[in-house]
Amino acid sequence: MSDPHPASSVPTTPPARPPGRRPFWRAPSFLVAAVAVAVGLVMWWRAPAPVPAPAPVPAGDSSASGLTRFAEGPAAPVPAPAPAAQPPLVGKDAPLPFRLGAGYVGGFLIGWAWRRSLRAALWMAGGAAALIATAKYLGIGGVEWSTIEAQVTEGLDWFERQAGVARKWLSGHLPAGIFSVLGFWRGARW
Repeated sequence: MSDPHPASSVPTTPPARPPGRRPFWRAPSFLVAAVAVAVGLVMWWRAPAPVPAPAPVPAGDSSASGLTRFAEGPAAPVPAPAPAAQPPLVGKDAPLPFRLGAGYVGGFLIGWAWRRSLRAALWMAGGAAALIATAKYLGIGGVEWSTIEAQVTEGLDWFERQAGVARKWLSGHLPAGIFSVLGFWRGARW
């Protein structure tokens, strides 16, 4: 007897991956931003190096230019200029695609990691609460709620201080703030 539906005619589709298990590098917006970073790096690398301005020569001083009269002898050596302050790693001289792409990629990665760590922290807090409730119900140990409350308050204060430090650091180091916020939002949703 012949099979009315041969195996070769049945379309097979791979099982869909749940939304929370997608790797961040598969996000289309992340890939576009990564390409923008690469284009910006190439533009930055290919840009001509800035030519430093020559040191000003004081009026009437011919020895600084190396021109002297015969009677004065050889020109005195010109003192070296003071070293310039180090410019920031990503400043206004970085190409726009690099700054925007780096801001988006940085925000995306922070949002993605935040979502993953938030989920783990909620699971740990729920497990600890269930363990404490079970211990109280079974009468296994006396629970000092004031001590637990003090510990939780201390932990929340520490977290608030660390979040403030991280916010200050990120606001100073991530270029293109609006793209960083958009990247954070997309990364937290990915």
